[in-house]
Amino acid sequence: MAEHPLFAPSADVPTRVVEGTPETFTLRLARAAWISGVIRYPDQTPTEGVTVVDLLGGASVLTDAKGEFRLGPLGAGEHALWGYPQVEEKTEASGNARSRRREGKLGVLPKNVRMIRLSEGEEQRLSLRWDGRRPGQ
Repeated sequence: MAEHPLFAPSADVPTRVVEGTPETFTLRLARAAWISGVIRYPDQTPTEGVTVVDLLGGASVLTDAKGEFRLGPLGAGEHALWGYPQVEEKTEASGNARSRRREGKLGVLPKNVRMIRLSEGEEQRLSLRWDGRRPGQ
C-alpha cells in the first residue's frame, strides 16, 4: 500500500517480487477527495466534539470548537457520512469525568446517514444541523 497526505490511499496491488530479479511496476495514486464543513445545533451554536465518520471507508474526525471538520483523504466514489457525539460520564472509582464515544452497530446503517458522491480531487463543503442531544444531556 502506498500513502501520501495529498492522495487517496491506494488499493492493495499484489505484486510478486523474485529475489535477484529486477522488477518494474507502476502504482497510480489518485488525488484525494475531502468532505469538510460545519455542524451546528438548531440555535446555531457549534457542535464541538462530534465524531464525523465515513461508514463505507472508515475515516473519521472530530468537530473542533467551531463545529468544523475536514474528513479525508478519501477516494472517489460513494461515502456514507454519519455523526455521533461524545458522551460525558462519571466513573464510580474516581468520580472524574471522562469521554466515551457512542458507536453504531456494525453492518447496520444508522438513521440520518448522508450519502455523498465524490470525484477524484473534489472537496465538498457541507453546512449541517445537529438535532441530536448535546453532550451531558
